[in-house]
Amino acid sequence: MKLSITIPDWNDIAAFNAKKVTSTWAALQAAEGKIYATAGKLLYKMEEVDKIDDARKLLAQAGVKAGSISNAAYACKVWRDLVVPGLLTEQVFDQLTFKECYGAVLAMGKKSVAIQTAEQVAEIIMEHPDCEAELLSLAQSGRTLAEAAAAQAEAIAKAEAAKAAAAAEAAQKAEDAKAYIKDETYKSPTSQTATAQADPVDETPDETPEETPEETPDETPTEETPTETPAEAPVIKFTPPTADSGPQPLTLSEVTQMFAALQQAAACLSADEQAIFGELVADWAMSLVSHEVAA
Repeated sequence: MKLSITIPDWNDIAAFNAKKVTSTWAALQAAEGKIYATAGKLLYKMEEVDKIDDARKLLAQAGVKAGSISNAAYACKVWRDLVVPGLLTEQVFDQLTFKECYGAVLAMGKKSVAIQTAEQVAEIIMEHPDCEAELLSLAQSGRTLAEAAAAQAEAIAKAEAAKAAAAAEAAQKAEDAKAYIKDETYKSPTSQTATAQADPVDETPDETPEETPEETPDETPTEETPTETPAEAPVIKFTPPTADSGPQPLTLSEVTQMFAALQQAAACLSADEQAIFGELVADWAMSLVSHEVAA
């Protein structure tokens, strides 16, 4: 085989039309692939056929770069394992890139997560449209590209489900907090008194009472009970605990008033803000239930 590659200089390139530029670029790319495949064959000839122990040393002395020798070693192994046994043709081998050879060697290596046989690798190279990515996926994750995509889709679905579950749990906590606040407010002494005043019990007896002798009214003037001035709403004051006293529990009245105030504050928030606010209040409410509240 005669190797004849013409590298144009700038004076030549400056005169190229678009068609000449594209054809020259394609020829250089094809030549580059041929050069890589040929380098693998040359290294195989020196190491596997001629059994030259210091073949790479001789190449280095001839001016071949160490990186080029290392890269050619992957093509050499693909030629040895796939072409020599007849699993791939030379024409297919000549079209392989460095990355494809690297993926093939990696997939067949001992460190591969899913070690592939030479037959399996040859089939992937011949049949898969992106054999490089398929081989690397098998070597690095043990999955084909299709399996990796399915696993990723499943992970995304689980994450979305977890997110929805968390949102539902937060909403439920907010509803529980509202119900708890409403229930505690109803049970407070103030609410019970208001209910009793709003709904008086009918004390009219069902039967007509028997007539009793008319009694002479007591002429002693009765002192009128002065009207009590309604007490102002108590101001909740919290005394910081000392080392001697320790933390003091809230009274039921204080807890009730705090719940009522929180309920009024929540009414001014948006729906989203109420959900977050309700979750925080729910957590606080549950903590109060689990601790002693002073009577």
